[in-house]
Amino acid sequence: MTPHRGNPPGDPTPPTPPVPPATPPAPPADPDPAGGPLPPGTSTPPIPPDPTPLPPGGGIGGGGPIIHSFTSLPLDANGFSMLTPSSDSRILYVSSSTGNDANDGLSPQRAKRTLSAAYEHLRDGYPDHMLLLSTDTWNTGLPLLGSSGRSSTERQVIGAYGPAGSRPRLNCWSGVSRGGGSVADVRHVAIVGLHFVATGRDGSNGGGEGIRLIGKTHDLLFEDNKLEGFLNNINVNKFDRDQSRTIFRRNIIVDGWSNGSHSQGIYADGIEGLWIEENFLDRNGWNPAVPNAVQTIFNHGMYLQGSNSDVTVKGNISARNAATGIQLRGAGLVEGNLVINSPLGITLGHQQSARPNGFVAIARDNLVYDGGDIGDAPRSFGIGVSNLSFATLENNVVMNNTSGSSQGYPIWIEGAGQGVLNLTIRSNRIYNWNGPIQFATGPHLLPSITLTGNTVVHTIAAPVVEHVDPGTLTTTTASRNQWFTTATPGQWVRNGSALVDLPWWLGQVNDQGSVALPSRPTVTTPTLEEHAGSILGTATRDAFFQAHRQRPRGTWDHRLSAAGVRAAVAPNLPALP
Repeated sequence: MTPHRGNPPGDPTPPTPPVPPATPPAPPADPDPAGGPLPPGTSTPPIPPDPTPLPPGGGIGGGGPIIHSFTSLPLDANGFSMLTPSSDSRILYVSSSTGNDANDGLSPQRAKRTLSAAYEHLRDGYPDHMLLLSTDTWNTGLPLLGSSGRSSTERQVIGAYGPAGSRPRLNCWSGVSRGGGSVADVRHVAIVGLHFVATGRDGSNGGGEGIRLIGKTHDLLFEDNKLEGFLNNINVNKFDRDQSRTIFRRNIIVDGWSNGSHSQGIYADGIEGLWIEENFLDRNGWNPAVPNAVQTIFNHGMYLQGSNSDVTVKGNISARNAATGIQLRGAGLVEGNLVINSPLGITLGHQQSARPNGFVAIARDNLVYDGGDIGDAPRSFGIGVSNLSFATLENNVVMNNTSGSSQGYPIWIEGAGQGVLNLTIRSNRIYNWNGPIQFATGPHLLPSITLTGNTVVHTIAAPVVEHVDPGTLTTTTASRNQWFTTATPGQWVRNGSALVDLPWWLGQVNDQGSVALPSRPTVTTPTLEEHAGSILGTATRDAFFQAHRQRPRGTWDHRLSAAGVRAAVAPNLPALP
């Protein structure tokens, strides 16, 4: 398999920080100096106070606000963070259509016009809010981040006011930036509900970044924003300054591209505490409408380096990527995500990732739906594991590979680097992927592999398991798995260059209780297209993608979420004996 190499994207040269505004009165001390959880804030109504009710969605509903475990913030009925002002918050309004920088900005009727003029009045260490009129457009990004909020529950907020659903649009080369080279850090900031659109790119001049953080930051929240068309839609990279607790929730991240360098939906390197939750990523790393902006092995939906720590990737949808949907090169949890039409679905570990203390990675409850190839290079790999001390693949669904290589691998294990030392593959369902679970390297690099409680159903004549090196038979154990393929009995397993029958393989791996299903199960769950049609009225995959791309600010439909799709379309395969 071709290794997935790549250097950190973007220009490492830190931008010059802005001249700080006049020093405000000393703020109260940060009650959350270490970033730990705090009790919920006051009951002050959330900002912005849109008069129009939100369109109906799936929501989380019921029983009052729920506290989000990572942000310490209460969530509203649709599951969005409630960013409430405090009694001493300064609320600043900005409108490009009706504002004037001579105004004080303290009401919609006295709004500032430019973002820079309003930002100058945000006080460092206070829970001030800067709100942009949701129907307006600016031909610039936000000013370089330089001031902080008070705590994780009293954040500085840059968001929106005005008509519900719409997002303020910022046409820009760079949307949000925090440069390096400064001793002071930026803490407790939330940027929510904005729309950043890359402008000025013609294919010959590189490209800017939607969110670029290379300076010292702590506890930054990006939620419900839309980023489209940048070289890297998001690039967070510690370089010479620490970054901790960086949170991306429910953003729309689409159409990042390059025709000559690396390009990612989300790139992260060296972040301590990275939370990526319920974002929608689509067609990142390439652009079929731009000459030479083609798919490559270097460009991914998420490219998360092994230098990150405390990583959670949860409930996201990652679709139509140049290469990998979710590439987690180090330790972390990948849970409840939906990956669609990506050449590689989810990868844990990487041969280039050093792990002096060992990496532990878990992928559970994910749905990998349909595959893809990297241009003319066959792929359609579902979930892959490489260079980890401990890994678990549990309760994942890999299904319906119809778009890529006809016999890609639903699960593959590489013994690159120091090998995969302990791997449990448990209670996964593989349906209509039609390629084998592959053990790609020798037993010294794959010393302890356990397969238990999995169900694999092929719809063509193809092996269900492949040992590239027959020596891995001695380091593999299996129990209570169910297998089906239309292949002849003597061709169910590939062992080196030979095809062998399932009973022989079961004896070699000391199997306990696995069975060959007598016939192919009938699956009655809907396809992704049928599920989309039941909600949207148009039964196409593109309708599903467009619904996410066009999702109005502050709205959510659980039926279209990663969890909602999995609940609807996961195959109803027979229960294990």
